[in-house]
Amino acid sequence: MIRPKLAVTGYFIDHDWEYQELLLGFEHLSGNHSTMDLSEVLIKLLQQNELTDRVLTITTDNASNNVTLMAYVNVTIQSLELSESSTYLEMMELSQNSSSL
Repeated sequence: MIRPKLAVTGYFIDHDWEYQELLLGFEHLSGNHSTMDLSEVLIKLLQQNELTDRVLTITTDNASNNVTLMAYVNVTIQSLELSESSTYLEMMELSQNSSSL
């Protein structure tokens, strides 16, 4: 049986102005892909990597629950008493039919 997974990657410019990519997590998912289940995994990975105050954008596929997922993640991060001015979340939906890919 194939279990669903959530991959979270990070992209950034380091102190030497070098572009970096890293895999923050490749997590097995249990249950359905609800907003609560996905946000729990995503917030945990951001906290483990001390990135909750450094997120600029989050790119997802076009699944219908991603809109509520991003709203919930944004509220959760703000409730962690982080500076509102240092945390920005945007969601860019990618479509399989996107001409930009």
